[in-house]
Amino acid sequence: MSVNQYEVLKDLIIAEDRVFGDRMNIFLVVNSLMLLSVAQIHIPGFIVPILGTILDLIWLYVGSLTLSAHNFWRDELIKIEKETLGEKTLQEGIFTKRRQHYPKLGKLTGLSATETLTYILPSAFLLMWVYLLVR
Repeated sequence: MSVNQYEVLKDLIIAEDRVFGDRMNIFLVVNSLMLLSVAQIHIPGFIVPILGTILDLIWLYVGSLTLSAHNFWRDELIKIEKETLGEKTLQEGIFTKRRQHYPKLGKLTGLSATETLTYILPSAFLLMWVYLLVR
């Protein structure tokens, strides 16, 4: 693998992170506005909670696809680091070394920040919508 391939993969993972952030922001804002419409405007019925539930299921799906792509590019970068750097990978490999610096909570749960945003945040909103549907 060449340095050029490494740079291309690095750029791809950075682009994937940006797309991930943009998608998260969109889903978070739409969910917040819908929740606000239920709380402040008192829209009766179950239409908004059903739409919120559907939106969050889509959010979970899109998030898992994005996380899958992110993990693929990261794993390819780590593979290149191991092939290129050999025994020096842990000391000099940027993506390999990054994993050593997870905070304690991340090490305990095994979840990265990206995985947390992918699954926990949409699930929290999903639980709120389900609660509003059944109450």
